This record gives sequence, structure tokens and C-alpha cells, in this order.
Amino acid sequence: MDMDICFKETGMDATAAMLNRKAVEAINRVAEAIAEMVKLAIDSTVNVITKWWNAVLKAYAVAVHPKWWHYYTHTKKKRTRKKYHDRICRELLLLIAECRRDCIE
Repeated sequence: MDMDICFKETGMDATAAMLNRKAVEAINRVAEAIAEMVKLAIDSTVNVITKWWNAVLKAYAVAVHPKWWHYYTHTKKKRTRKKYHDRICRELLLLIAECRRDCIE
């Protein structure tokens, strides 16, 4: 809706209409500035998360020994499956902590 029509319908005089228009313009500028800051914050957060996730995937590809994964997925005994599950988890957690340190620095 056009601003002039809106002000005429409400019966505002020209001075009040001018002040309200300036206030609306100021609010729009502030909202645009806030939106830009939020966009920058989101972009930087996404970049950090992407960098960290890529490091985790690389560590996973390098760290998990294929033999451990095979034993974990194909062993019949629960005790042996748990042993290799724990080894894989322990190795991945160490690598994630290492990646986290690298990403923070």
C-alpha cells in the first residue's frame, strides 16, 4: 500500500506523515543492517562447520582400519563386536578432538 494513501486514510497531517515516513525509512535501514550482520554470522558459522566436517570425514577415511570395520560388522560374538566397535569409536574421537583443535587454531 502506498504511504501517502495510508496517511490520508488515517487523517494525519503532512508533518506527522513526513515524520512517520522518516521513521519507517530509519527502521528499514536498521533492519537491513541487522539482516546483513546475521547473514555474515551465518556464513562464517557455515564455513567453520564445513571445514570441521570435511576434516572429520577425512579422518574417518584414514583412521578406520578396514580390518576393524570388517570384524565389527561380521563377527558373531557380541564381545568381539564390542571390542572393535570401541576401538573404532576411540580412534574417531581422538581424530575429532585433533580436528577440532586444528579448526579452532
